[in-house]
Amino acid sequence: MGLLDFRSKRDVKRLQDDLPALGDYDAQASRAEKILRDKHAQYVASVSTDLAAASLNLCKFLWVLCDAIQPRRIVDLGSGFSSYLLRSWAAQSELDPAPEVWSVDDAPQWLDKTREFLAAEGLTTENVLSWDEFDGADRGQFDLVFHDMGSMPTRVRTFDKAISLARPGGAIVLDDVHKRKKYRLFVAETLKKANLDYYDLKNLLLDEFGRYAWLVIRPADGDK
Repeated sequence: MGLLDFRSKRDVKRLQDDLPALGDYDAQASRAEKILRDKHAQYVASVSTDLAAASLNLCKFLWVLCDAIQPRRIVDLGSGFSSYLLRSWAAQSELDPAPEVWSVDDAPQWLDKTREFLAAEGLTTENVLSWDEFDGADRGQFDLVFHDMGSMPTRVRTFDKAISLARPGGAIVLDDVHKRKKYRLFVAETLKKANLDYYDLKNLLLDEFGRYAWLVIRPADGDK
């Protein structure tokens, strides 16, 4: 087990202590997999690929995290299967009013594919926007931010804006931090400068391609 695995083991335990609703994660993830597995397989077969789409492990985590934190406003930076799962979660949520989900991408072709897939699955295509459209107005802050947009240079360029979209107490999920030279060190340094801590989720999310994500919870007002 490498150094990052030890950090992740500690961080997963710390996350479950900090967010007790994730305490029975294996059982929760198993339930989420039953909901998402077939649609994920359909998506990577007909729309995208296993490598390009968010991993099933990550998708299960996002569903369980939504159950735990009950976000009312969600922004999905990097449209695709994540847009489907977040809107599916919102559609079955008992929150009133229903959670608001925004899907944003810098690639028009992916926005078109996202709209088509969402419509085919009977989900709303409201608030599916290009990055320029989204960034061109004040959209407020969100309870959950998922940052998985575009190429890695695009990810870096939009990183500060992405983390600023999370409200105090809100969650930020940062995918693809397995990319050490291109991304992970940048993310770690930027979060440190912003005085933000993270949870390394490698032990929960590692997939066959070596991918995993980090979770950031912005301190609530008054917290250090």
